[in-house]
Amino acid sequence: MLFVIITGLFAVAVALFVDGTITKRGPKLKPEVSRKIVHVTNYTMIAFWPFFTSYKVVIAIELVFLLIAILARKYHWTNTVSNVYRLTWGEQFGALGTIVIALMNPNPWIFATAMLFVGLADAAAALVGKSIGKYKYMIFGNKKTLEGSTAFALTAFLIMIVMVQFMPSDISVSWPLIILLPLATTAIEGISPFGLDNFLIPLVVVIVLNSAQLIS
Repeated sequence: MLFVIITGLFAVAVALFVDGTITKRGPKLKPEVSRKIVHVTNYTMIAFWPFFTSYKVVIAIELVFLLIAILARKYHWTNTVSNVYRLTWGEQFGALGTIVIALMNPNPWIFATAMLFVGLADAAAALVGKSIGKYKYMIFGNKKTLEGSTAFALTAFLIMIVMVQFMPSDISVSWPLIILLPLATTAIEGISPFGLDNFLIPLVVVIVLNSAQLIS
């Protein structure tokens, strides 16, 4: 539980510093970069909470965060959310997605993998797409870049390679699955509007890896 408290406070501190909520200054970063720093920090911390506490605690914390995220958006409490120049409900969908997969009670390594897909692969897609993305495409009114989607797929693939080394033997993860799951979640990231990918991606990862555990 101490790990959860320390990492939770660290994530809050990073968010407030990057946003400039307390100092009113903060680092001079682009809104999307600031948002993704908070995004990566949050999901990386949350990914490993089930190793140190119960899913009930994770759900309770995420319910509080979901409420805060809704109120922060409504009342413009933070600079980062207010300054992102596109309609997105990523923070709210992300908290909701975390709650849903926690309710599924997956193996902690499966939960961690799902969170890292959202935290690292999604951030890589956004930052690469914004910085060097030239080949743009649009699906369902959702603007993406091939460079960003490639960054997502490669990051997700690397996450799978690393995480399967730690998964227990009852989770049967084959090479086709290691390749196909990143590709499937890349497609989800590409077509999901309004930050809905933060909900759908971890849900798909948990469902697929849970299925791999059941058939092993």
